[in-house]
Amino acid sequence: MHTLLVYFLGILFTITGYHNDVDSIPKTDSLQFKTIVFSRSARDCEKCNIEMKFSYPQITGAGNSGIRDSLNNRIQRYVLRSVYRGIKVSDPRQIYGHLVQEYDSLIKIFPDYPHHKWYLNRTVKIIAHTSTYISLEMEEDVFTGGAHPLSTRNYETFNENTGQKLSLHGIIKTGMMDTLLSISERIFRETRSLSPDTSLKKSWFLV
Repeated sequence: MHTLLVYFLGILFTITGYHNDVDSIPKTDSLQFKTIVFSRSARDCEKCNIEMKFSYPQITGAGNSGIRDSLNNRIQRYVLRSVYRGIKVSDPRQIYGHLVQEYDSLIKIFPDYPHHKWYLNRTVKIIAHTSTYISLEMEEDVFTGGAHPLSTRNYETFNENTGQKLSLHGIIKTGMMDTLLSISERIFRETRSLSPDTSLKKSWFLV
């Protein structure tokens, strides 16, 4: 059920040790960043049909070096992940090169492959920033010739002062986790028009 919690970040501040109302916490101006965009299209590859786009913030200034380094390190780890296990990369161009190699190999083995477009899109956004915390949204859409595309979206929150990543168990008051899960599930079911007795697993939701 923990996978449902990303929808209900606002609920946390009613049952956590953070007693400030979210709207009453002043946004700080200490965080400065520039958006990095890397893109490749089918025009960049003569014999393949691959599109790739990465967009993410690079933190250039923050209240302290701890939060700046923590955010930049996390963003880089997310963006610079190889599509294929066991391969380390240090540049988006390497990721694109690996996709091209795999695409070419597939065409050689299966000449009649219908040349479906492959794509890999990764986006990182700063979706919340207060004097207490900073939250990131990290999203990926990918298709590399399998049975279907895959989309994922992750959320992570960091302490504004220390740069430490926050976890639910680190901020939820003792004994309140079950309450949070109950509220989260109720809102999730209402959003998805699911009755209280409908099985989430049988409805194809990961719990």
